[in-house]
Amino acid sequence: ARRTSGARRGAAAAASSERPIEPEQKSASTGGSMTATAETVPPPPPINDLSWKVVAQMYACGTLASAILGIVHYFDAAEPLRGAWVIFAPFCPSLLYALWRHRQQRAVKCKES
Repeated sequence: ARRTSGARRGAAAAASSERPIEPEQKSASTGGSMTATAETVPPPPPINDLSWKVVAQMYACGTLASAILGIVHYFDAAEPLRGAWVIFAPFCPSLLYALWRHRQQRAVKCKES
């Protein structure tokens, strides 16, 4: 089975290398008058619309899960869940960071408006 899948990959690579490759494409936005190559196309702008409020809410859910599992661990309520709170423990400092970033983001939006 491995030999045939390797042969298939080899055949597919050979077939793809036989196709002609066009180095330049016509730009649809300029009506085809300008050509663009990979070197001349600028990278897309970074996305700054990350809502730190949503990130903080997700981290709050993880922190809550850690707290609940910590209580279960403390009272020995369920043996299979013993120590499981450690999995969610990193959410607590992450929550603090997300709240700090949300506060900064909210301050910038207030200054802009």
